[in-house]
Amino acid sequence: MARFLLDHGTDPSIRNKAGKTAREILLKGSPLSSALARDGKLEKVLDQLPELPEDEERPEK
Repeated sequence: MARFLLDHGTDPSIRNKAGKTAREILLKGSPLSSALARDGKLEKVLDQLPELPEDEERPEK
């Protein structure tokens, strides 16, 4: 699904209201990342999402 969305123009640099990208949310842990990990698919999804220069550890606001 991630590859499909990226192939069709989804911008992986978009951030949520807390300033996190999809990759950051998956790396920090979320219900979705837990489900993907349980099914053995988390690494595959993360491999599809590019690391962005902004994806660095920042203090929480």
